[in-house]
Amino acid sequence: MRESACCPETGGPDCWSLGNRKELESDWVSQVRKILNKKSGNAATSSVPRSEGPALISTSTTITGDVHFDGELVVEGVIVGNITAEAGSEAQLRIAEGGQVEGDIDVPLAVVDGCVTGNIRAGKHIELAARGVVNGNVSYHLIEMVMGSAVNGALARMSQNEPKDAQQEREIALVQSENFQLENAG
Repeated sequence: MRESACCPETGGPDCWSLGNRKELESDWVSQVRKILNKKSGNAATSSVPRSEGPALISTSTTITGDVHFDGELVVEGVIVGNITAEAGSEAQLRIAEGGQVEGDIDVPLAVVDGCVTGNIRAGKHIELAARGVVNGNVSYHLIEMVMGSAVNGALARMSQNEPKDAQQEREIALVQSENFQLENAG
């Protein structure tokens, strides 16, 4: 029986052999390199290709730069940069408990159970889970907020097909009116 790298005593079938582990690591490394080496106009921008399952930014990972994706992206680690879904897609972003994003987010569907420092534009639906915190403005078509979630910024409902420029103008007017009310209330 061939000795396994993880259980040298038994070499049992549930353990990966050193050869299999290296092969899997090699496949994984080559996939990550393909994503990060993809040619784009901005060297600090990465693109996550559509696949059968979600793309995962794990807890031990920090990405600095903008992320463009299609499909499903799960953030358990840290992204310092903007996150944008492909135009016209049904992309979904999930920020898991402990996940952090420092930048603006523009996606059709979002679930936030981590921390976002930046503005969120959810063109269709956003769910703020019990541990979700947003330090910025949230623009949405449909919103769900679970007890315990927090938004430290403005909430602005938009029509489902409202163009970004019109939405941004409305957000600016909303923030300016809130600042005016705060100044005059004191």
